[in-house]
Amino acid sequence: RQPRGRRGPALLRRGAGAVSAMLPKDPVILLSYLNTKLRDEYSSLAELCAALDADEAAVQETLAALDYRYSPEQNQFI
Repeated sequence: RQPRGRRGPALLRRGAGAVSAMLPKDPVILLSYLNTKLRDEYSSLAELCAALDADEAAVQETLAALDYRYSPEQNQFI
């Protein structure tokens, strides 16, 4: 069951058409997860998405629904 208003678009693996098992489905948890990964392990969102085989545009769209945008200068969603 989906919580009301909390789910964003599915994050698809590039070319696979399947939901990525590597990323949290809840957008708020996804935000925290990605910002932690960006802070600790990856120098850019593109690098993170490539490593996790995630669709970068879908990630940005999901977090834009929460009014978060990726800042390359800060390497975080803000």
